[in-house]
Amino acid sequence: RVKLRADESICLGATVQLNASGTSLYNWIVNTTGLSNTSIADPVAGPVVSTTYTVIGSDDYHCFADTAKINIRVLPLPTVAIPAVPDLLLGMPVQLTGNTSNDVVEWTWSPADYLSCSNCPSPVSTPGAAITYTLKVKNSNGCTASASVLLKLQCQESKVFIPAAFSPNDDGKNDLFSIKGISIVKHLVIYSRWGKRVFERSNFIAGDRSSGWDGRTNGESLPAGAYTYFVEMECPAGGIFTRKGTVMLLR
Repeated sequence: RVKLRADESICLGATVQLNASGTSLYNWIVNTTGLSNTSIADPVAGPVVSTTYTVIGSDDYHCFADTAKINIRVLPLPTVAIPAVPDLLLGMPVQLTGNTSNDVVEWTWSPADYLSCSNCPSPVSTPGAAITYTLKVKNSNGCTASASVLLKLQCQESKVFIPAAFSPNDDGKNDLFSIKGISIVKHLVIYSRWGKRVFERSNFIAGDRSSGWDGRTNGESLPAGAYTYFVEMECPAGGIFTRKGTVMLLR
């Protein structure tokens, strides 16, 4: 007697392996759309609509034959789309929105960088660099779909802010010499009034506080006074520009 397991459900686009047993020879008949092979016991089925598959099992000599059926129910996928976002200025928050079907019960944004939340329908992103987000959604049947959106940053030299002074006294206010209005700093070097290099860093995100200068060199606090800097910056879409000037270290 030919046997098949109980009916199954799969999400649209998925596959399932069928497993007939109990006889020596197998032949899948009637509706064979989506089957990888019609003359083996365990073909892979990938139907795009709910389908009933029928198998005839027989012995090696075709002295008897038996029939069994299995229904593969195809579950619909959720739908998701993310509207395009205009290019942003560094540090400008933007709300991302996933337009989804009503059956969605779970949202996962990745990566979670710069996001206010990663498991909600409409997080706010404040990107420090160009980034592509992917939203994966799941419906009540456990089926998933995904969409992506690219956030690009504008590069406006006029928006770059380099402070004229800072006071590294650990009061939480203006403690660091840091650059704002640009995402990528290729190279930053700072010199004392005598031309001694006191700080240098390359290839970092400008908004990263750990990359700012705290008024020290080799762990020692430097005296108040004027220091000169040279900085080379890179636009997110490419292109290099530089600035040089003087910053006052206040004590």
